[in-house]
Amino acid sequence: MTIDRVSSILNIPTKKKFFQPYSYSKGMTQDKNDYYLVKPLTYMNNSGIIFPKLFRTTRMQESRLIVICDNMDLTSGVIRVKAGGSDAGHNGLKSIIETIHKEDFLRIYIGIGRPEPGCPVIEHVLGIPDNPGKLHEGIELASSAIIKLIEGISIHRVMNEFNRKNFRT
Repeated sequence: MTIDRVSSILNIPTKKKFFQPYSYSKGMTQDKNDYYLVKPLTYMNNSGIIFPKLFRTTRMQESRLIVICDNMDLTSGVIRVKAGGSDAGHNGLKSIIETIHKEDFLRIYIGIGRPEPGCPVIEHVLGIPDNPGKLHEGIELASSAIIKLIEGISIHRVMNEFNRKNFRT
């Protein structure tokens, strides 16, 4: 949803290439550097499998990878921008780390909160959010952070701005 939002704001629609497990769009910064918005079309637990071919065909640098994912430890709508780290039990991150053999990529976490007692985690993650408005706020914040990074704002400045801006846990 976040990539769709960024794609809409920047007016560069994502397209699926024939037989590829992802859709993507290519843009260019004011400095004439290419960037790609990529949406895996795999199950989240297999999202890492797209990267070897993607890196080969786009010549995208692994060090410039930004991954957007959900986080149950953050209140719904809150985002955190983090450079590097472990998979923290997130199967999508685990798949990416196992595939590219690196942990030092940027992550933008969007809070979805913890499930109510008795609600299975899978149902909470894949189900309809309790507060769609808060989730939408998180998507907007994450989209803004991505656009700032595309515009060349430093990672540290973006982390300081967005991690401070929504300090709700």
